[in-house]
Amino acid sequence: MYYEIWERYDEKATQYIHLDNLSEFVDALEEPLRIAQPNYLRLVVLDIPICDEDRIHCIDILDALTKNFLGGDLGTGELGDLKKAPDRIDYHPISSLLKRQREIYAACVIQKAWSRYLERNLAAGDNVTASLAGRSRRRPAVSDPTNASDARSFEKLLRDHLGGSVKGDVTPHWLAKLSRSRTSSPP
Repeated sequence: MYYEIWERYDEKATQYIHLDNLSEFVDALEEPLRIAQPNYLRLVVLDIPICDEDRIHCIDILDALTKNFLGGDLGTGELGDLKKAPDRIDYHPISSLLKRQREIYAACVIQKAWSRYLERNLAAGDNVTASLAGRSRRRPAVSDPTNASDARSFEKLLRDHLGGSVKGDVTPHWLAKLSRSRTSSPP
């Protein structure tokens, strides 16, 4: 029954559907593989690989839905060999649903921080364009990630975004780890 429904979404038999059609496709399936809409977050948790051009392979979807139904890892046994199938045409995974959702979330956080920065400067009466142009003249075009002033500016921007002024060194553990890894790694 899975492949009969698949034919509706992959009329040219390419073995791929576009990421935009995934939610609708999974909702159209019959039980026990069906995940009713709204199902986006449930699909993100399944961490299905995404190939180039935002395409998803039919075996990856079937594998993820089967794992979801059985509630475990199918890394062993007969079904565990699905990922090694030699008949996958043009199969080049570049991301996954979970990685994509993390990228979207990170972009939202950066955009909110940037918007707050602009609002704060506009409220203070600063000319943001002139301020940014002045900073770009003083700094090199590519900033050094190990530069202490850049790290302090970034930490200040994050602190402002995460809740205003905070006293003391409350650098988030992931930021401290990132700073250490960049300063200790060879160029």
